[in-house]
Amino acid sequence: MRRLMATVIAGLIWVGGTAPALSDVTASERSRIEKAFHAYLRAEDDAAREKVWAGIKKLADKLSIEETEELVRTSALGDDWDRGYTDEIEVESAGETWSYSIILPRRRPKALIPLVVDVGHGSWKDADAKKREEGMRTWLRAAHADQDIAYLRTRVIDKLSLDGRYDAWTIPPRRAFDRPNLDTLGRIVLDVIGHACRRYPIDPDRVHIQGISQTGYWTWWLAQMAPDRWASAAPVGSVTMHVRKMVPNVLGVPLFVLHGTDDPTCPFGQARGMVDDVQAAGGSVDFRPTEGGGHMDGVFVRFGEIWPEMAKLTRTAYPKRVERKITSALRPGAYWLQADGIEAAEFNPWGPPCHVKANIEGQEIRVSAEGCKRVIVFLSPKLVDVTKPVSIHLNGKSAWSGIPTPEPRQALDLARTRGDAVTYGACVSLEL
Repeated sequence: MRRLMATVIAGLIWVGGTAPALSDVTASERSRIEKAFHAYLRAEDDAAREKVWAGIKKLADKLSIEETEELVRTSALGDDWDRGYTDEIEVESAGETWSYSIILPRRRPKALIPLVVDVGHGSWKDADAKKREEGMRTWLRAAHADQDIAYLRTRVIDKLSLDGRYDAWTIPPRRAFDRPNLDTLGRIVLDVIGHACRRYPIDPDRVHIQGISQTGYWTWWLAQMAPDRWASAAPVGSVTMHVRKMVPNVLGVPLFVLHGTDDPTCPFGQARGMVDDVQAAGGSVDFRPTEGGGHMDGVFVRFGEIWPEMAKLTRTAYPKRVERKITSALRPGAYWLQADGIEAAEFNPWGPPCHVKANIEGQEIRVSAEGCKRVIVFLSPKLVDVTKPVSIHLNGKSAWSGIPTPEPRQALDLARTRGDAVTYGACVSLEL
């Protein structure tokens, strides 16, 4: 059943576009590859992945770039179903065990469903399962989210607040690279989301993130840290001083911002300033101030206004222009551009050490990069014609030209590390 559904969904990807280039892989071989890819993406350690890869490498190396991307996507989709509320689903990340709660429709839909992410809030650290469920359902009611969606709340902040580590990880943000920082927590949250997407039938192009106050703070951070992951982001009633230098990162993310003009906790001016900066740079922001509204009063209920608009959106998975300021190697890439060997002495969101940007025009790709040792350009037939030569210029100089070749293992590893079914079937690594 899972394989049939995934294959049908994958077939829909190519409707209206160029048909995928086919290799001489037979139907039975494709089935074997897909099963191996499914196992690879869920293997618990490097040794297990090596064993899976050794058994499938010869077949996988026969795939075209298009087939590689299609099979990785279908293999990454989850198929489990735990109807209603499920608590304490465990995930391994950063050498520790974390957990999340999720609410799914009672009846399983036939199609993939959107996912709404709530990073969590320290005020819920002592709540039991019943209170956690009620808190999640409160948002669903306020947002009028009565359609088929999955609603996930992580317990990452709960755990750090319970054991007294939260402030040490996040306040102040500037710290040595060998200490946990904002990206550490962000990486864990992304691993949680990846786990849910491999477990349940989540539409990878309809993942939304939202939150108010402390959760809004993390919504801002995750929006800029992994902009390629979101169909939309709604940071509500939040400060923005930690992301003011990251404006280029969120320009591809549709933002929905709610804030009370009389908020006594998170100054309205911070939200207003960030919104102005993003809009001036060409970003998409639906900003809805609540005149006379406080931190929660008159603001939280307005999720019911914005969620229906958010629910209409799907992410732009293959933009022709990418720009990012990067604070660490914990999430060095987004979309089809990645920085490696980031050079910095400390984690500092007010002075991001690495800056990369690139754009595609026809078969030419122009990249600029600083603060790293190399960049990786991922290639897909959704970006360029992979059957013809592609030229890449780095920092104003010709750096590579040729016809891309399939890289099935890197496509798998990218999908695994990003926790995302969208991947790229070829890549080029360039030294600065």
